[in-house]
Amino acid sequence: MRLVRGAGASGLSAIPPLRENIIRPLIEVTREEVLEYLNRNRLEFVTDSSNSKPVYTRNRVRMDIMPVLRAFNPRITETLASEAAILRDENEAIEAYLATVSPGVVLREKDGVRLKRDEFNALLPALKRRILRTAVSEVDAGLIELSYDQVEDAIRFLTSAQTGRAMNLPSGLIVEREYDAFFLRPAAGRPEFRSELSIPGVTVIPEVSLEAEAWLFDGRAETGDENYLWQAEFDYDKISLPLEIRTRRPGDRFCPSGMGGKSKKLQDYFVDQKVPRRQRDIVPVLASKEDVIWVVGMRTDERFLPGAGTKRTVMIGIRRRSREIR
Repeated sequence: MRLVRGAGASGLSAIPPLRENIIRPLIEVTREEVLEYLNRNRLEFVTDSSNSKPVYTRNRVRMDIMPVLRAFNPRITETLASEAAILRDENEAIEAYLATVSPGVVLREKDGVRLKRDEFNALLPALKRRILRTAVSEVDAGLIELSYDQVEDAIRFLTSAQTGRAMNLPSGLIVEREYDAFFLRPAAGRPEFRSELSIPGVTVIPEVSLEAEAWLFDGRAETGDENYLWQAEFDYDKISLPLEIRTRRPGDRFCPSGMGGKSKKLQDYFVDQKVPRRQRDIVPVLASKEDVIWVVGMRTDERFLPGAGTKRTVMIGIRRRSREIR
């Protein structure tokens, strides 16, 4: 799925069997091997009905694309797993090398990140991309991610810009050429954004390099799609259309789920969650008319969540825009 949308070594290396304190003992076991074991031992099992629905990208890949690839290579599953393992090892090697190089290139300061010009321009392209992405992530705490084209445009600027020139990046970031360095920081004023959601359908939010996809279900949505950064479901009959993803506004309030329906100012919620001031204006919020129903990536509004009497559900998944290289 990530290959179709665009990904580099990090994105294509797949989920590892071991990551920090999380162990996935069956991740390298195929579906056929699991079924063979269950049948041989006469064990009962339950099939998730959502796995047969083409609404999810993972299902379309498994049902439509994999049979075609298997016609060319009957062992395509094993081949892809091997490729992912190779990329995972190579990505770890690059990250380890980058950790030794980065201190001589990147200077972290209170108001942003400074990149030493000569040292940065001497790096290989792959290392430039990773250092630039890391710098952007540190300035905005990972809330935005540059697309491949945006990264390449920025690198071209960093290679040729004269002293005093500046370049605007998504979500109100700016990179400036100084005498012997580049300085990446938030711009003085963040641009507002507002995008009305297509339900069902895909909506692009270019200001923060995101896209949102919405689905409608009868009853409760059965499962989510792991191909999205953030997902949330709402009772369709409790919301008011149109839904829109936008920047925060003065006076925004919501009832964070898990707080017993207690209303809270969005400003106070950000303070409680220790969201830095410079990042608050790029945290997307999903609104139903004047009601904030989801602080994306953080908390939903309890009043709009599905319950026992829910007849229709809208599920919304948000991911980085296509053609991103990680």
